[in-house]
Amino acid sequence: KSSNPSFVNTDGSLSSTYIKEGANQELNPDFLYSFGTGAGRSTVGYFFPYVKVALNGVSSFVPPAAYVASAYMRKFTTSVAGVQPWTIVAGVNMGRLPDISGTEIDFTNDDLDNFSDMGANPLVFIRNVGYIINDENTGQVFPVSSLSYLHSREVLIELENQLYDMLLRYQWKWNTPTIRSEIKYRADKICQ
Repeated sequence: KSSNPSFVNTDGSLSSTYIKEGANQELNPDFLYSFGTGAGRSTVGYFFPYVKVALNGVSSFVPPAAYVASAYMRKFTTSVAGVQPWTIVAGVNMGRLPDISGTEIDFTNDDLDNFSDMGANPLVFIRNVGYIINDENTGQVFPVSSLSYLHSREVLIELENQLYDMLLRYQWKWNTPTIRSEIKYRADKICQ
């Protein structure tokens, strides 16, 4: 519904190309939309569109945040072997969104390419599977690095938490070569 910047074609249909580019630049917008810049862009993921769910017997379109968060929480509640806190939550295995009956818009393959290029994570329907999270991008599009992916950020969070817990036992100890060697040994074990 935005008119400045505008993201729709002349027939009123949504254009993922205009979303990726920040606007229909032929209409001379006041600004271009983006996910932002700065250090925080590698710590967030953008998920959309709104999802259709039944709430108290009434179908409603709601933001997908709760359903995406539930998919991420399954990593910590599942008994499936090999699932780690940094397991990728996307696709037909870990990216399923079971309580969704629809989305406010369906995307084409070109749309999915455009959204992937801009660092977005669209929700899509896969036949015989259901709705899934299609990507696992952070908002960091440039430069592309391991921090452009949510699972890499989760690895860093887990490493930070485990290293912090390990270092607590050394608080108020003397800074000796033996202590430094022990800390390095334990940190190496955690990082492996």
